[in-house]
Amino acid sequence: VWRGRDSVNTAYVWLLLGALGAGGLVAGGMALQAGLSARYLSRLFAGVLVGMAVGARLGAVLGAGGEWRAFLRPDWMMGSAHGALIGALVAWWFAAPGRDRWKIADALASGASVALAVGWLGMLLHPVVYGSLWRGGMLLPDAAGIESARFPLALVASAWYAIVALLLVGIWRVQRHSGFAAWVWLVAFGAQHALLGFVRGDAGVWIGMWRVEQVIGVVEAGAGLLMLAVWRWRLQRH
Repeated sequence: VWRGRDSVNTAYVWLLLGALGAGGLVAGGMALQAGLSARYLSRLFAGVLVGMAVGARLGAVLGAGGEWRAFLRPDWMMGSAHGALIGALVAWWFAAPGRDRWKIADALASGASVALAVGWLGMLLHPVVYGSLWRGGMLLPDAAGIESARFPLALVASAWYAIVALLLVGIWRVQRHSGFAAWVWLVAFGAQHALLGFVRGDAGVWIGMWRVEQVIGVVEAGAGLLMLAVWRWRLQRH
């Protein structure tokens, strides 16, 4: 039910905070099981969260065409997911020591999957990021509050990341070398943007027939697949 933009945005922000909390608990629990100290992890995760938040808002500014007012508006979403990824990667690279870097990456990847699974459910409350018109879809409002049958983009993306989270936890339990789960997550993250970009109904920046986030997603998935191939090659050599 459409309740007005202010109440929707407030609920959406609280759901995002809950998603971050859920993801942080999963990542922290996995990192603790890997033998890392709680004090060290609290400092590292705080740095990653700051990097992610700053990256998300800078990405939103770029997605809004350089409109700096988007920086303080968590409801401005375009570009924020990839910006958050870049910000988190920069913070992780500088904050995590070399010997533990990939253990932390695997834990963060699993936590990010949980956070995204919960966060995408929050998109059901957001009138900007919605699926394209589809006769068999859900009744969802657009930015003007007009309800129409739309592709259930948020539910599909949430289910996608829930499955990815289970997959990564399984990989993490059986892998012999750290890092594999993190690269699998990057493939899944890029593939989600590339594939579900075809059924998004919100406004976007286009390159020909592709949305910009789809192009970035293809690059991310390709980079992840390349690194998985390198990872496998190194294992075979050793």
